[in-house]
Amino acid sequence: MRTVCMLANEGADAVLQQVCDAAAVDTAMQNGVNYPLGPLAWADRITPAMVLKVLTNLQQAYGLDRYRPSQLLRRKVAAGTRFFS
Repeated sequence: MRTVCMLANEGADAVLQQVCDAAAVDTAMQNGVNYPLGPLAWADRITPAMVLKVLTNLQQAYGLDRYRPSQLLRRKVAAGTRFFS
């Protein structure tokens, strides 16, 4: 769960910083490392709220910035939306 959530968080940051869109994040991970789902599709499957919860708990437990949730992830949770419709 930690790995999936961290990958989804990094993907969300890439989208936020306009490096690429959500579909490109998932395509890169599926084609590049042969993941069955891209990290943002996984985030949608387990819900962005769960990803945020896991990352928040990890950051509180370890005190490391690597677990800091992406602003885009926070916005998705606040709006009740997902990365893909």
